[in-house]
Amino acid sequence: VLAILQTHVLRDEWGFDGFVMTDWSVTKGLAKGDKKYPVVCASGIVKAGNDMTMSGNRNDVMDILKALEDQRHPYSITRAQLQLSAKRILSTILSMCI
Repeated sequence: VLAILQTHVLRDEWGFDGFVMTDWSVTKGLAKGDKKYPVVCASGIVKAGNDMTMSGNRNDVMDILKALEDQRHPYSITRAQLQLSAKRILSTILSMCI
């Protein structure tokens, strides 16, 4: 559902070209998943099209690195996906400085 909203609706249908970030502490304590939200993890939200995790923590970084290195990871991501997120963030910052 998140990928559909962030990619297909927000970016494709509405033409949004900025970056998307989470609410604060959305992944706190959920990097390993739990019974209610088994799929909430930093790599999962990156794969869904999220660009910045707030506030981010060591577990988020480790999860993203595992997903980047292991293509068998449930939410494997590519370097290109991370570069696209970085581009969106930096483009927004630069547009405010000009």
